[in-house]
Amino acid sequence: MGGSIARDWIAGWNAHDLDRILVHYADDFEMTSPLIVQRIGIESGKLKGKEAVRRYWAKGLASTPQLHFELREVMVGVNAVAIVYDSVTLARTVIERIEFDDQRYAVRAEALHGTARRARHPKPRVHPLPGHGHAAACQRITLACEFLLGGEQFKTRLQPFLVRDRFVVGHERFLLFST
Repeated sequence: MGGSIARDWIAGWNAHDLDRILVHYADDFEMTSPLIVQRIGIESGKLKGKEAVRRYWAKGLASTPQLHFELREVMVGVNAVAIVYDSVTLARTVIERIEFDDQRYAVRAEALHGTARRARHPKPRVHPLPGHGHAAACQRITLACEFLLGGEQFKTRLQPFLVRDRFVVGHERFLLFST
């Protein structure tokens, strides 16, 4: 029960598909989250009812179009599941604890947010390899980082480029490209 619900729940959030997320919840479920306090000022941090939560989550998705979660772990209890995930957008780990009724609809959910941490992809420090100019490496670091962090969408941009320099980020060695 827990793993399939968790994967579908994460996929629904990443797709910004509220219907896919809310299909798991009873009409009168109760949601508790520190973000309810932060974003809409309800001191108890609680919303009751699927429609109230739908409006709240819809505003959240609209204000955070780059929202992305990565599933870390699923813990299963008696009529409950805890979904442990990284909110890449908020740069923190979150535990979503969800309790289910006998028909396997969520009746209560609580979000527990970890403290914010540094973004996963901070701007790298550039350490050129011996024999390669630091200034030249810095000028081309943006292109290399877009390629490394952006994946497939940047490969087509790099086809007309040649390997120009090598550099080190942390303990990893990379190539710099130029025309």
